[in-house]
Amino acid sequence: MKKSQAVVIGGGPAGSSAAYFLAKQGIKVNLIDKDSWPRDKICGGGLTTNCFPVLQKMGLMEELDKIADFKFTGYVIYSQEGAKIQAPVRQRIGKGSEEISYSYIIDRKVFDKILLDKAREAGANIFTETEAVEVDISQDIIVETKQEENFVCDVLVVADGSGSSITRKFQQDVHKGSAIAIKSIFTGVKGLEEKMEFFLDDDVGFGYGWIFPIGRGRANVGIGLDIAYLKQRNKNIRQLFAEMLERPLIKPRLEGAKMEGKPQSFPLRMGFDLSSFRKGRVLFAGDAARLVYPLNGEGISYALQSGEVAASVIADALKEPVDFCRLTRYERQSAKVFSDFKAATRMQKLMGSPRIQRFVYNNSVYDDKLGQRAMGILEHSSDVKTFFNIRSIVQGFYIAFKRRMNKQKVDRGQK
Repeated sequence: MKKSQAVVIGGGPAGSSAAYFLAKQGIKVNLIDKDSWPRDKICGGGLTTNCFPVLQKMGLMEELDKIADFKFTGYVIYSQEGAKIQAPVRQRIGKGSEEISYSYIIDRKVFDKILLDKAREAGANIFTETEAVEVDISQDIIVETKQEENFVCDVLVVADGSGSSITRKFQQDVHKGSAIAIKSIFTGVKGLEEKMEFFLDDDVGFGYGWIFPIGRGRANVGIGLDIAYLKQRNKNIRQLFAEMLERPLIKPRLEGAKMEGKPQSFPLRMGFDLSSFRKGRVLFAGDAARLVYPLNGEGISYALQSGEVAASVIADALKEPVDFCRLTRYERQSAKVFSDFKAATRMQKLMGSPRIQRFVYNNSVYDDKLGQRAMGILEHSSDVKTFFNIRSIVQGFYIAFKRRMNKQKVDRGQK
């Protein structure tokens, strides 16, 4: 039986972040993970600049630059009609810091390992190939494992992904995912630039297709969408993926390209709800807390952030005199850090209609401010709540509509 002040279940970004910051604050922490390492993780692989503040605190920015598959400098969104919005990467890590004009595409097998190694370096005890199967919270928290090694602790962080058996034990309403994505790696993709490309399509509703360059003519190509919308289309994810690869904007890019292996699908667990963040002395982080951003399906940034928040709250609760009531700060702190998630969920519902989506993006092409706002909201470098400023939105669409009409008049005159 191994005793510690805290146990973390899961060695992904959320778990490694929690273990790192706990160890840094002098908390004795054991991290357990069921896989042998390094292990792969099905993912689009795109990092937004929202990751950078935590990675900087962990001292990983220089190493990230070395291990990344690809550095990108901008984003492009294509509507189904071919309308195109472009924007550069622009973000500041902190007040007074230089503006960051790039981000990375990473291999999760490599990225997750450097995070786990950093937690170990900070003083966390790491136990791989150790699968949690049961948790007893009657007195001390006891984590039972498949390997018959028990871990005893005062506070537990569950960070083992969406829909795990441990998460389901505490969250009866848990589901495997409200959205689903599928991806494959292609070699010999044409027209790749230093940009992440997104493709809107009626068949994916408020989802998107993507082409993310990973270097040497290779790209991560995939689609992601709401499961309920997929069922409405009466298709499965593999059928839809095959159809998307035949779309006019994508097919020419893949002519002569080769798919490496079979497409891989994975669930995305959304539905931000603070009640899913903590059950007594058990805290949930990352995907286990449903921290997947509704507007882009990204989860790595929020996994890292939630791990840091959980560690801060736990360290405070374990200070002498120990007071577990201080763990309630986790919900309050999370409400501040992830305040945009509720507004993003509302926007996702608002934009769920392909007709509304087409209207927004086709008009955004004709007004730079509107286009930059749309891109900033997708990237989550802009506050989503600004979208609900009715006056500025109406003004933006009015300007865009006038420019669009003027362009159509000019086009007709030229014909």
